[in-house]
Amino acid sequence: MEKEVATAGEMANPELSGGLNSYKEAVYNVLENFFGWLSTHQGLALIIILIVLGIMVWLILRAKKYRKQFKNEVYSNKKEIGKKDTLIEEQEKKLTALQKKMSDQQGVVSEALMEP
Repeated sequence: MEKEVATAGEMANPELSGGLNSYKEAVYNVLENFFGWLSTHQGLALIIILIVLGIMVWLILRAKKYRKQFKNEVYSNKKEIGKKDTLIEEQEKKLTALQKKMSDQQGVVSEALMEP
Protein backbone atom coordinates (compact mmCIF):
# COMPACT_ATOMS: atom_id res chain seq x y z
CA MET A 1 0.00 0.00 0.00
CA GLU A 2 2.85 2.39 0.76
CA LYS A 3 4.34 1.61 -2.62
CA GLU A 4 1.10 2.69 -4.33
CA VAL A 5 1.18 6.07 -2.56
CA ALA A 6 4.79 6.65 -3.54
CA THR A 7 4.05 5.66 -7.11
CA ALA A 8 1.10 8.04 -7.24
CA GLY A 9 3.29 10.86 -5.91
CA GLU A 10 5.96 10.15 -8.47
CA MET A 11 3.35 10.20 -11.21
CA ALA A 12 1.91 13.53 -10.05
CA ASN A 13 5.25 15.37 -10.10
CA PRO A 14 5.86 15.23 -13.87
CA GLU A 15 2.27 16.25 -14.55
CA LEU A 16 2.57 19.27 -12.27
CA SER A 17 5.90 20.38 -13.67
CA GLY A 18 4.58 19.92 -17.20
CA GLY A 19 1.71 22.26 -16.41
CA LEU A 20 4.05 24.81 -14.94
CA ASN A 21 6.36 24.51 -17.92
CA SER A 22 3.50 25.30 -20.27
CA TYR A 23 2.63 28.42 -18.24
CA LYS A 24 6.29 29.37 -18.18
CA GLU A 25 6.50 28.98 -21.97
CA ALA A 26 3.32 31.03 -22.40
CA VAL A 27 4.76 33.87 -20.30
CA TYR A 28 8.02 33.77 -22.26
CA ASN A 29 6.09 33.88 -25.55
CA VAL A 30 4.03 36.86 -24.41
CA LEU A 31 7.15 38.71 -23.28
CA GLU A 32 8.94 37.85 -26.55
CA ASN A 33 6.01 39.17 -28.58
CA PHE A 34 5.79 42.31 -26.45
CA PHE A 35 9.48 43.16 -26.75
CA GLY A 36 9.43 42.33 -30.45
CA TRP A 37 6.56 44.79 -30.88
CA LEU A 38 8.46 47.39 -28.84
CA SER A 39 11.52 47.08 -31.04
CA THR A 40 9.48 47.76 -34.19
CA HIS A 41 7.19 50.47 -32.78
CA GLN A 42 9.49 52.47 -30.50
CA GLY A 43 7.83 55.85 -31.04
CA LEU A 44 4.35 54.58 -30.31
CA ALA A 45 5.61 52.65 -27.30
CA LEU A 46 7.28 55.79 -25.94
CA ILE A 47 4.06 57.76 -26.32
CA ILE A 48 2.06 55.03 -24.57
CA ILE A 49 4.59 54.85 -21.73
CA LEU A 50 4.51 58.64 -21.28
CA ILE A 51 0.71 58.63 -21.21
CA VAL A 52 0.68 55.84 -18.61
CA LEU A 53 3.25 57.68 -16.47
CA GLY A 54 1.22 60.89 -16.78
CA ILE A 55 -1.92 59.12 -15.61
CA MET A 56 -0.03 57.58 -12.68
CA VAL A 57 1.35 60.99 -11.62
CA TRP A 58 -2.13 62.51 -11.91
CA LEU A 59 -3.61 59.75 -9.76
CA ILE A 60 -0.89 60.18 -7.12
CA LEU A 61 -1.40 63.96 -6.99
CA ARG A 62 -5.16 63.49 -6.80
CA ALA A 63 -4.78 61.05 -3.92
CA LYS A 64 -2.55 63.52 -2.07
CA LYS A 65 -5.12 66.28 -2.62
CA TYR A 66 -7.96 64.16 -1.25
CA ARG A 67 -5.82 63.02 1.67
CA LYS A 68 -5.06 66.65 2.54
CA GLN A 69 -8.75 67.61 2.30
CA PHE A 70 -9.71 64.66 4.49
CA LYS A 71 -7.06 65.60 7.04
CA ASN A 72 -8.36 69.18 7.17
CA GLU A 73 -11.93 67.93 7.54
CA VAL A 74 -10.94 65.62 10.39
CA TYR A 75 -9.08 68.48 12.08
CA SER A 76 -12.08 70.79 11.82
CA ASN A 77 -14.37 68.04 13.15
CA LYS A 78 -12.02 67.53 16.10
CA LYS A 79 -12.18 71.28 16.80
CA GLU A 80 -15.97 71.18 16.73
CA ILE A 81 -16.04 68.16 19.01
CA GLY A 82 -13.68 69.95 21.40
CA LYS A 83 -15.96 73.00 21.44
CA LYS A 84 -18.99 70.82 22.07
CA ASP A 85 -17.18 68.98 24.86
CA THR A 86 -16.35 72.26 26.60
CA LEU A 87 -19.98 73.39 26.16
CA ILE A 88 -21.17 70.12 27.72
CA GLU A 89 -18.77 70.56 30.64
CA GLU A 90 -20.01 74.12 31.21
CA GLN A 91 -23.63 72.95 31.12
CA GLU A 92 -22.83 70.16 33.58
CA LYS A 93 -21.20 72.70 35.94
CA LYS A 94 -24.24 74.95 35.66
CA LEU A 95 -26.54 72.00 36.30
CA THR A 96 -24.63 71.01 39.45
CA ALA A 97 -24.73 74.61 40.63
CA LEU A 98 -28.50 74.73 40.03
CA GLN A 99 -28.98 71.40 41.82
CA LYS A 100 -27.02 72.75 44.79
CA LYS A 101 -29.12 75.92 44.86
CA MET A 102 -32.28 73.82 44.60
CA SER A 103 -31.24 71.63 47.53
CA ASP A 104 -30.36 74.76 49.55
CA GLN A 105 -33.76 76.26 48.76
CA GLN A 106 -35.48 73.02 49.70
CA GLY A 107 -33.64 73.11 53.00
CA VAL A 108 -34.73 76.68 53.62
CA VAL A 109 -38.33 75.90 52.68
CA SER A 110 -38.44 72.79 54.85
CA GLU A 111 -37.02 74.79 57.82
CA ALA A 112 -39.56 77.53 57.22
CA LEU A 113 -42.41 75.03 57.12
CA MET A 114 -41.29 73.32 60.32
CA GLU A 115 -40.98 76.48 62.43
CA PRO A 116 -44.61 77.61 62.76
